[in-house]
Amino acid sequence: KLFMEALPIAKAAVGDHHPSVAWIQVQIGVMHLRKADFEKASETVEEALAIYRKSTLDDEHPGIREATKELENIERAEMLCV
Repeated sequence: KLFMEALPIAKAAVGDHHPSVAWIQVQIGVMHLRKADFEKASETVEEALAIYRKSTLDDEHPGIREATKELENIERAEMLCV
């Protein structure tokens, strides 16, 4: 819940395409994964990954690696539930 509240605050403070916003979105994606809402989880983490990739960060940045790992976790969890 706190991440959902933090997202609009972060967007207002640093803009929609800042890595801090992406980090919050990854955390929200993980929250959706824990609720088994795979579609929303995937959507949210993919948006975060797009923000990270538009920034000047390289692919080895911890945020990008975390987002990529969470997408893999979402796909794996979804396959196990089907």
